[in-house]
Amino acid sequence: MFEIAHAISNSSESGVKSSELKKEKAEEKLQKTLEEIEQIVEEVQQSKSAEEQKSNKEKLKTKKTEIWNIDVEIKKQFKETEDKIKDLPGEILQRHKDFVKHYDDNLKELNADLDAIDKAKTEAETNAKIEKTKAFLEKVKPPKKHTPLDPNNLPHRTAEPEWIEPRTRPEQFIEELSAEAQKSNSEKAFPTLAKGGKGGFDKPILVASNGSLKGILSNNSNYTSNAVIPAGLKPESRSFRKGSGYPIETFGYDKESIGTSASSNLLLALATPPISADLAQTIEVQFTPEITAKAEELQHNPVKIYNYVRNNIEFVPTYGSIQGANMCLQTKLCNAFDTSSLLIALLRASNIPAKYVQGTVEIPIEKVKNWVGNFIDSNSALSFIASGGIPVGGITEGGQIKYVQMEHVWVEAYVPYGPYSGRPSKLNVPKTWIPLDSNFKQYHYSEGVNLQTEVPFDAEAFINQIQSTATINEPESYVTNVDANYIQTTLTDYQAQIQSYINQNMPNAIVGDILGKKEIIKQELGILPATLPYKTVVTGIKYSEIPDSLRHKITFGVSLNHLLYEASPLTVTKSLPELAGKKITLNYSPATASDESVINKYLPKPHADGTPIDPSELPTSLPAYLINVKPELRVDGLVIATGGSLTMGLTENFTMSFSYPKQSKKVISNLIEAGEYLGIALDLGRISKEQMTALKTKLEATKAKLEAKDFTNITKDDILGDLLYTTALSYFAELDAMNYMQAKTMGVNIIRLPSENIFSFELAVATSFYDIPISVSAGGLAMDVDHNVHVVKALNGDNDKKKQFMLDSGMNSSALEHSVPEQIFSTPENPAQGISALKALKIANDQGIPIYTINKTNINTILPQLQIDADAKSDIRNAVNAGKEVTVSKTNISFNGWNGCGYIVIDPVTGAGAYMISGGMNGALIIIAIITICLMYALLPAIIEGGVISLFGISFIGGGTVTEAFLASAILIVTQLFFVLMINKDFSAWLQEECNNISIFFSQIIRGTIGQNNPLALLVKLLGQLCDG
Repeated sequence: MFEIAHAISNSSESGVKSSELKKEKAEEKLQKTLEEIEQIVEEVQQSKSAEEQKSNKEKLKTKKTEIWNIDVEIKKQFKETEDKIKDLPGEILQRHKDFVKHYDDNLKELNADLDAIDKAKTEAETNAKIEKTKAFLEKVKPPKKHTPLDPNNLPHRTAEPEWIEPRTRPEQFIEELSAEAQKSNSEKAFPTLAKGGKGGFDKPILVASNGSLKGILSNNSNYTSNAVIPAGLKPESRSFRKGSGYPIETFGYDKESIGTSASSNLLLALATPPISADLAQTIEVQFTPEITAKAEELQHNPVKIYNYVRNNIEFVPTYGSIQGANMCLQTKLCNAFDTSSLLIALLRASNIPAKYVQGTVEIPIEKVKNWVGNFIDSNSALSFIASGGIPVGGITEGGQIKYVQMEHVWVEAYVPYGPYSGRPSKLNVPKTWIPLDSNFKQYHYSEGVNLQTEVPFDAEAFINQIQSTATINEPESYVTNVDANYIQTTLTDYQAQIQSYINQNMPNAIVGDILGKKEIIKQELGILPATLPYKTVVTGIKYSEIPDSLRHKITFGVSLNHLLYEASPLTVTKSLPELAGKKITLNYSPATASDESVINKYLPKPHADGTPIDPSELPTSLPAYLINVKPELRVDGLVIATGGSLTMGLTENFTMSFSYPKQSKKVISNLIEAGEYLGIALDLGRISKEQMTALKTKLEATKAKLEAKDFTNITKDDILGDLLYTTALSYFAELDAMNYMQAKTMGVNIIRLPSENIFSFELAVATSFYDIPISVSAGGLAMDVDHNVHVVKALNGDNDKKKQFMLDSGMNSSALEHSVPEQIFSTPENPAQGISALKALKIANDQGIPIYTINKTNINTILPQLQIDADAKSDIRNAVNAGKEVTVSKTNISFNGWNGCGYIVIDPVTGAGAYMISGGMNGALIIIAIITICLMYALLPAIIEGGVISLFGISFIGGGTVTEAFLASAILIVTQLFFVLMINKDFSAWLQEECNNISIFFSQIIRGTIGQNNPLALLVKLLGQLCDG
C-alpha cells in the first residue's frame, strides 16, 4: 500500500495556497460532528453514574449548538448554489430543492432525537431514546472506504502447485470441451479428436529415406494417439509421480528400441484439406502491423518462420491463452499456447494454413530441467511447472525421476512436403500437415560474478554498529531509532566498492556478465522437422481457434449498493489476449447534457485577452448532489461498457474477477467514488519495449499538440487516462526488472502470472445524511497494487530462498509504489513525497516510535497498546489469527498533511505479504497543489475547441503548463524502463540508476548475520530498500 502526500508550494505563482487547500468546508465539519455525536451518544449510554451521564449530556448539547452553527453555513451555501444555477435546466433546480428538503428533514429528526435524550428522566427512557438516535445515526453515516485485508489471499504472493494428472487418452481432452463446441456451428470453434490409425491421422503413409533422418526425426518421437507395442519389444515397469507424490504404476517402452524402430520409416499424415478457419484471424491470431511486417521480413517462408519463433521466444511454463500472438512477439516470453499462436499468426499471415494441437508429451527430466530454468532439483522443476497450472507428473525408474509427462500445445502447418520439406518450390509438391513445436528448446546458462566473494563486506561489524545505537526491546518485541543515515551511507560506500571492482576488473561489463545469462541454443534448420522433438504420449484435440475455456479472462464489474439509490451495474468480460498491451481506464462522464451544464457553470470563463487560466480560478469543489454521472470502461480510449446513472460521489464497488483454465477464480474488490478516474495496467508476463515505446510516442504526440495549443481531438483519456496508465505500467516495468535481477542473484526462477495495478485519481467526498454527497473535491492520486502474483521456485529446491525472494521483492514493490509516481508527478517547484508502508515505518523509526512485530504469542499484549486506526487494528488481528506476522508502528505519524500508519503483513512460511497504509489500500496517494485540474479532466468528456475552457492550457510556473511538465516526466520514465534492454546495460550505469539496485546485493549479504524473523532484521532490510534515506 502506498500514499503520496504532495509538498504544497506557498509560492504566489502557484495560485493555490496550502492554507486554502486545508480549509475545512461546512459539509466536512458536519460529517465530522455527526461522527463525534455518535461517539458521545455511546458515552451517555455507558455512563456509570448520574453525574457522568449529566456531563455527557452536556457534551451532546454543545455538539447540537455546533450543528446549528454549521447549519447556518450550509444554508448560506445552498442559497449561493441556488443563485448560481438559476438559469440551468429545470431538472437541476428540482434536484437542488429535493436535496435541501432531504437535508432539512434529517436535521430536524436529529435535533429531535438529541432533545429527547436530554429531556429523558428515567434510565429506561434514556436508553430508549439513545437506541433510537443510534439507529438513526447508523443509517445516515457514510460507509468506510477501507477494504478489509484477506490474510489468506495476500496481494503480493506466489502461486502454489495444483497437481493435475496429465490426460493420456484423446477422449479425455474432448469431454471437457464438448459442451462448449456444441454452442457454436462454426467449424473453427469445434475442436476435433485426432483420428484414425497411428499418429491420429486418417491414413498413414510411408516415407522412405536413403540416409539418416537426424535433425528431421527425433529419436524420442512417437507421434501416436493409440500406441501399440511393436513386435519384439517388452514393456518395462515404471512409476508415474506427481512431484514427490504417490507413485502410480504405468507401462511404457524401452527408449532405445523405439528410437531404432522410428529411424527407418516415418509415419506422416495423408493430407486432410484445411478449412477456412485454418487461415482465419481469431482473438489470439490477429494480422497486426507487427505480425504482417515480421511475416514479410521472414519472406513468408515457413522454414524461416519456424526458425525465428523457435530461436527467439523464451518458454514459460504456464497454462492457457494469456498474451496472444502480437504480445508474444513483443515480450518474447511466452507459454506454449501463446508461442503457438505466434507461429500460427505468422504462418496464416503468409497464407499457410495452421492449427493448434493439444496433447500430452514425455520428455527426459534433464532436458526439462534445462528447458524451464536450469533447475538442479527435479521435484522443484516439476513444482515450477505445476504452479503455472500445467498438468504434469514425473516418471520414475529406480526411485529417480527419469521422464516428465505434461500436457502441451504445438502446431500443425499445411505445407509442401517431400524433396523440399517445407521450403518454397515451383514444383507441384503435395502438401501435408506437419507437426511443429517452437516451444521446446534448450538453453545455455552462463554463471555471473559472485560479488559477495569478490567485494567482501563486513556484515558483522555493520550489524554491531546498528545494534549499539538502536533501541531494541526484545521482551516487548519492538525496535526503534535504527540509524537510517548510517545504513544509507554504508550502502553508498559498498556501491562505490563494487563499481571500483568492476572498473578495474571488468570495465566493459554489462548486467548479464555480472548476474549471468540465459541464451537459447539456436538451430538454423534448412527444412522443416517432420516430427516433434520428444515422445508424444497422446494427441488429444486439434482446433483452429483456442476454445474459450482455455483463455484467461477478466470480468469487470461496477455496482451500487445504496439505501436510497439504484443504478444499473456495469459488467463486461474480456479475455486477456484481447486486453494484452492495451490501456484500460475506468472513468465517469456526465450522464446528460444537463449534468455537463452544471460542471461548465462552475468553470472559469476564458480570458478576453487570451491569457491562460490560473489554477486559483478553478473551483475547489463541486456540488455533487446536482451532478449525475455514469461509469465507462475504456480499452485504448474506446468505451466497451457503460453503467447506469448515479449521483456523483456515491460509493460503488469495483470488481475485477480473474478466471483461469483449470483453476479457481480470483476476485479483486475495491470501493470507488463515482467521479473518480482509474488507470489499470495488466502485466501478463513482462512489460515489453514495444509497449513502452508506443506509450512514449503517444505521450510525445499529445505534449506536442499542447505546446502548439492545438486541443482538437484531445480527450480526457488522452491526458489523465494516459498519465494514470503510464504510472501503473511503469511500476510493473521497473518491478519486473528488479525481480529478474533479484532472482538471478538468489538462485531462484520466477514467472510473472497475470497481475493488475490501479493508479487512480481519487475524490474527497463530503456527505450529508444517508451518505448523500454534498460536495466533491480533488482527493489525490492513489496506487493500489492488489494482485501481484508470481511463481517462485529455488533451483536447488531450498524453500528458504523462495521465501527470502518474496520478502525482498515485496519490499521493492512497496518502495516503487511511491518512487514511480513521485518521478512523474513531481515538478521543480512542487516535489512529490510518498508515504508507502515502508516509508511510514521509516518515519516512525526516525521519530523514535516503537516498531512492533506481532504474532500469536504477543498479540494480546501489544494490540491494546497500539494507538492507530481501528480498521488497521482489525486487519492486524485477523492477519495474526490466520498465522501471519505483522510489523507496525505503535502510533500514527503525520506527513505533509497525511495522518496514519504503515503496516506490513507477512506469511512466515511463504514470504507472501501485504504492504499497507491506513485506509486499506495496497498503494499510494498524491496530493498536489495543482490537482484540482485533475478533477476537471476526470469529469469533462472532451475539450471543445473555442468552448468553455481550455483546461489543458492552464498555466504553471515559468510559462509552461503543469500538464506538459507531467507528460515530460512520463516520457522520461518510460524511456528508462525498457526491461528487455536491462540485461545488456552497462553494469556500472545500472547500479547507479536506482539505489534499490544496490539493495539487491545488500539484503543477501546481511541476511546470514542479522537473521530474518526478528524486528531488527526487518527494519534494517526495510531501511536498506528506501532510496531517499
